[in-house]
Amino acid sequence: MHANWLTIIIDLIKLGRPLHLLGGAIFYGIGVAAAGPELPNSFLAGLGLVTVLSAQLMNHYSNDYFDRVADALNSTPTHWSGGSRVLPEGRLPAQAALIAALSWGGIAIGLALVCVVLSPNPTLSTMILGSSILLAWVYSGPPLYLHRHGWGEVVGAWLVPGGTAMTGFILQTGTVQPVIGLVILPLCFLQFAMLIAVSLPDVVGDRAAGKRTLAGVSQSNHALGCRSYPHRISLFGTVYHRGIIPLPIPPHCADRP
Repeated sequence: MHANWLTIIIDLIKLGRPLHLLGGAIFYGIGVAAAGPELPNSFLAGLGLVTVLSAQLMNHYSNDYFDRVADALNSTPTHWSGGSRVLPEGRLPAQAALIAALSWGGIAIGLALVCVVLSPNPTLSTMILGSSILLAWVYSGPPLYLHRHGWGEVVGAWLVPGGTAMTGFILQTGTVQPVIGLVILPLCFLQFAMLIAVSLPDVVGDRAAGKRTLAGVSQSNHALGCRSYPHRISLFGTVYHRGIIPLPIPPHCADRP
């Protein structure tokens, strides 16, 4: 009996993909560091981090729940894509993921309200925290299901490095300054390219489930050109085949699908 409960707890933890929380924590720390060498409010910095991680967990659980059909059709999952595999393998009921997502969402909202009260700029803090939590939900959840309609990579590219770093910065300074924009802009572009790259193994399953991701759209338009050129896995590949930016394709890749 104890072993059974332990297995359930372990699977529930795996369902939340805790390893992926590391990126959010790092980006949040970058935002706090960009606020200056001194930490005006260390308690608020810690509370903001817990809030961000709670919103991330909400997103992870909701992803597995709302993406479970595509994940079940995905025969080439990786450590970074294809979900946690807990639901497709039948180790937990799908309802467990939804309950966990709603629970962590409630925790994130509650913590965000405390952050707003303690923030040096409640209005700005409400805007960044509210929009980030909302986007984290509608990324894969209702009513927008952004990741099904080609907006997942764009939202993820902003939300993971941009929204988390901006939250850390605003909670400490109460302002938006050029320095934080300079810090997060390259990170957002890198995250965008990475999200498309890690989505490639999911394309077949996504198409079968009726999802339209930028990776799938780009691949269907032959925008990737050649798999040996991973730097093309970006938006430029898509606009190239729409005649906007002429990017050369090496001759040895020309005959590849």
